[in-house]
Amino acid sequence: MMAADQRAHSHESHTAGAGQGPVAVEVGSGVGALLLWTGPEMDGAELDITPVGHEARRRHVAVLPRHLPDRTVHAAVYPLLTPGRYQVWDQHGVPHLEVDVADGEITEAHWHG
Repeated sequence: MMAADQRAHSHESHTAGAGQGPVAVEVGSGVGALLLWTGPEMDGAELDITPVGHEARRRHVAVLPRHLPDRTVHAAVYPLLTPGRYQVWDQHGVPHLEVDVADGEITEAHWHG
């Protein structure tokens, strides 16, 4: 997906030391979360998320390895999201995918390419 307006911005990592254990997220009435599965090539990438139409309200988290008993997977976890449609942006500030975050649920999506 190509962006008509590509604004450069920098981020400090706010996730140093994260991903060292299980992830707990709170969901309920009026609160959802997004679990974004990626491949290992995305390890460490900080990906922004915004409500569609509100690009100034950016939040970002890092893709981290998640160690399961039988394998390691890579994912970004976006907690405490108001239900609705969201845009996920790549590391270069280009919109990559849109996803509907459900009320009271952990919505799962996959990052391709």
